[in-house]
Amino acid sequence: MTNSYNRTKALGFDIGFWRAICTNGLIFRQKHIVFRYYHTHEEMVDEERLVVDASPLRELGTAFIGQMRDLKEFTVPRKHMLALACKVFGIRVRKKDLSKPRRRRQLEHFTEVIDRLTAKYFDDLGENGYAALNVLTDFAARPRSYISQQAMIDPLQKRCGDWTVSFLEAIKESSFNYDSYLGSFAKDARLLRESEGGTE
Repeated sequence: MTNSYNRTKALGFDIGFWRAICTNGLIFRQKHIVFRYYHTHEEMVDEERLVVDASPLRELGTAFIGQMRDLKEFTVPRKHMLALACKVFGIRVRKKDLSKPRRRRQLEHFTEVIDRLTAKYFDDLGENGYAALNVLTDFAARPRSYISQQAMIDPLQKRCGDWTVSFLEAIKESSFNYDSYLGSFAKDARLLRESEGGTE
């Protein structure tokens, strides 16, 4: 729910659902029901008009469960997880970045967190898209390697939602392969691995 005390924001309700079994979050754009009421006498409504038709929510729930099932059935080798995380979160790595102490520490921390989450979820769930999604959403919910954690959570969770939709579309293609899909992000991941070994 959003609102404001000075009429700068409409009274709004974004009604959807989430995975209550875990604390990881993701946000699907345009995948919810929205009500907006502006702060004018004509727009403000009685409570009974906020009754929600549950059928669109049921459809969203069915679609979401189907997406999670499809992710679970598609193999994601753990060796690609760091490059995949770089792609989803837009992490670009240049050799000059690794010569800057602050940026290098940030990138090394990102690598450590993704590796730790990969071990956790891939050991538990196997090498599949659902495990990969859990790695991504866990990081998005707790992006400790960023200065302003609160400011990053919402856009990172949106990236997870965007990735879920786009990845499920990409893997429908018979020509799908990770070399093409990851592209230059595979090189970024290699640079991060080299930095772990102390090379520049």
